[in-house]
Amino acid sequence: MKSKFAIALSVCALACAMRLFAAAPFSRSAADFVKDIALGINIGNTLDCPSGNETEWGNRPVTRSLLRLYKSKGINAVRLPVTWRRQFDRDDPKHEIRPAFLDRVQEVVDMCMEEGMVTILDIHHDGGSEGWPEEWLTIDGVNEDRANQVLADLWCQIATRFRNYGDKLVFEAFNEIRKAKSHPGPDGGEEGKDDWGGNAFYCKTVNRYAKTFYDTVRATGGNNAKRYLVIPTYAATGVESSCLAWEHPNPSDNHVMVDLHIYEPGWFCLWGDSAEYKREEFQKRLAEVFAQHKRIFLDKGVPVVIGEVNAERRYHGGDKSKPNDEDRVKWAKHFGYVARRFGCPCFIWEPGGYEGMGLIDRAKVEWSHPEIIDAFHAGRKFADAQARKRRAKPIEVSGDIISSYDGRVGWGGGNYDGGPITFANGTIIAGGSLVIVGNNTEHFAVLQLEDVALTCANFT
Repeated sequence: MKSKFAIALSVCALACAMRLFAAAPFSRSAADFVKDIALGINIGNTLDCPSGNETEWGNRPVTRSLLRLYKSKGINAVRLPVTWRRQFDRDDPKHEIRPAFLDRVQEVVDMCMEEGMVTILDIHHDGGSEGWPEEWLTIDGVNEDRANQVLADLWCQIATRFRNYGDKLVFEAFNEIRKAKSHPGPDGGEEGKDDWGGNAFYCKTVNRYAKTFYDTVRATGGNNAKRYLVIPTYAATGVESSCLAWEHPNPSDNHVMVDLHIYEPGWFCLWGDSAEYKREEFQKRLAEVFAQHKRIFLDKGVPVVIGEVNAERRYHGGDKSKPNDEDRVKWAKHFGYVARRFGCPCFIWEPGGYEGMGLIDRAKVEWSHPEIIDAFHAGRKFADAQARKRRAKPIEVSGDIISSYDGRVGWGGGNYDGGPITFANGTIIAGGSLVIVGNNTEHFAVLQLEDVALTCANFT
């Protein structure tokens, strides 16, 4: 049997070796992959303009300078919303995408890849309440088969174009699909109404579209056979009924994530008119929101990507001289903290400008509200610091090493990161994620470092 000193050296060598070699592309689960995302941002109101003209809604075309502006603030991921609805002929049986447009999308993706940014590419304003033919990705009870075929044809072309790209390119099935206003609904009383909440009747169609997306992308082969994929809930909403109705297209595939757009609390961020940050009220609401998503998704091994989040700029008492910028900073810091604690990467919705949710003057390529970005980072860093403090707790184990052990055990004990394990006659310094598993009856402990064989020891 090896001596304690030899085993200690072996453990240290293993820990060092694991850090010398980066994970091979696509080798990690989606849950591990998203841990690398410090903060993400949407390149909003640009390639998602309905006409395909990036300047239609007042912004400049995407440039490398914009990407580097993001990076200057520690943003290492982008979500690239793209609207395709006027880039193909509905009467074309193959729904061929106009080559110039697909080339431009590829040009932007290539810039993102060259800047080392995780990039989520989607189908954006193609689904919505107006229905066929403009918002063709619809739930209307009439055109859903046609929409399903268009979805398959578009994703076949998009995925084929990017088939050999590495793991930093992520595909997102669609954006905020919801029922068309023309749809009367299951009870016949929903005609003319928009629906952001969703019910099982509508969610079934979204799940069907998601399966089409998944099967189509995987079938194109190459790196798409294992590419990380994102699938939103109905309307990308965090409403409990929509979350519960979300279906994984292949539960054995751990490269799939769910996208939720969390503008919470809604009365401060989006649909309400509150301008004031109310600490206890906001913290309670976010605790409820993330606890729900943990229960429905995270606890089942499905990572949550917060594909859109931001809070509108408002004014206290309607007075234009009293913007709620400081309130938004407090909100962003707490949101960033909670999201990081639950392991959910944030992609800030950024449409350009100074008002509303705008954070960047796109014409000047300058930050208009850098304090919001700083606040998200501050919250994230505080959560990371807390996690390190919890995991670095020293563990004392007395007794002799009695055997080797190979495999992951998850019983009790707790998880620690970087803390020393002290034996009666020496110390093993184990870096990485350490799991201590104990049995109070048999006085037996298992020491394990990131799925690598370590040792077992008696303890008292």
